[in-house]
Amino acid sequence: MKRRTLIGRALTMTLFLAGGGISAVGAPLELDQPGAEILREEPDATLLQSLLPPFTATHVDRDPDAEGWGPLQLSPSGRYLFAVVRTGDRQSVVLLDADGTFIRDLTREQAPFASASWGVTDQQLLLEFRGEPAARPRFLIHNPVSASTAAAPRAGLPEWALGGKDYLLGLSTAERTAGGGEVPSTYQRYSAAHAPVGRPLMADEPVWRGDGQWLAFLAASARMSEPASPLQLREVRVLPARGEVPRVVISRGGWERLAKEQSWQQASGPESLAWSPAAEALFCLVTARAELDGQRFLVRLDVRTPRREVLAVPPGTEIVSVSADARHWIVRLGSRLFRLDFKGAPPKKRTAAI
Repeated sequence: MKRRTLIGRALTMTLFLAGGGISAVGAPLELDQPGAEILREEPDATLLQSLLPPFTATHVDRDPDAEGWGPLQLSPSGRYLFAVVRTGDRQSVVLLDADGTFIRDLTREQAPFASASWGVTDQQLLLEFRGEPAARPRFLIHNPVSASTAAAPRAGLPEWALGGKDYLLGLSTAERTAGGGEVPSTYQRYSAAHAPVGRPLMADEPVWRGDGQWLAFLAASARMSEPASPLQLREVRVLPARGEVPRVVISRGGWERLAKEQSWQQASGPESLAWSPAAEALFCLVTARAELDGQRFLVRLDVRTPRREVLAVPPGTEIVSVSADARHWIVRLGSRLFRLDFKGAPPKKRTAAI
């Protein structure tokens, strides 16, 4: 396990994600204009170091702290973005180009409550509108290419795996409480034929692997409920798309060992769970306190070995969105957003087993 801390302002920005050689430091970041100039002006521009193949970074022309704007969400191929925007008592779904350029507002009428998710391809943006929280929602499907909108064939906002073989659907409040008591963050897996797969899954931040064969998610450990525990850290687990028994990538005990190695006195998280482009590692962000005040750490978790790497990053660093194949990222660095595009062809064949 390694810990890397970045110091200095020289522009050697190379990212923290997983690539081919795990031990090697990645190639210097190549920057598109105007990204290079903006990065040079950004105080936290030197915060990342790479374990990745080369990639390019482009500034996304959106303020991450803009009032009313929700997180940007990349389309399956990374070509488009959408965001849910609140203006007064109205919510709208806004379609953007990959660099943050406004394309169109997809809300045709006043919609106090709106949400959306991407379908199997970039030509399927699923929309949900309702007048009141308890009102019956309307589901539409928008094609960004043809700029056409039609009624969606099915209700719900599924989270599709790449290739369209399986999807996740969050259970409604009524479904979550049917057995008595509120059960947060519960999902049901379905096949493309809309047949349920396995039992409901209690999970936070579920993310499909780039080939759709595995699902990674966060799960609360038993000791997180102890208010006196200084380590409020969730387990990271992976589950085969059609499997029933998850595998633990890092357990509560694993976090405790890592915290001891890093001299963390308190820690919470993780969050921003994401697969690496080559799918051999997972990344997440942890907030922890050692000798200094609370700090932000990026943690790399190898999914096949116990290897962990930790990178100290400034507060506010965030993995905002990842495309379905994990080859395009939106990241927040300081007060700015950047799009990262990883070079080279995707792996021809990922290992099905983990």
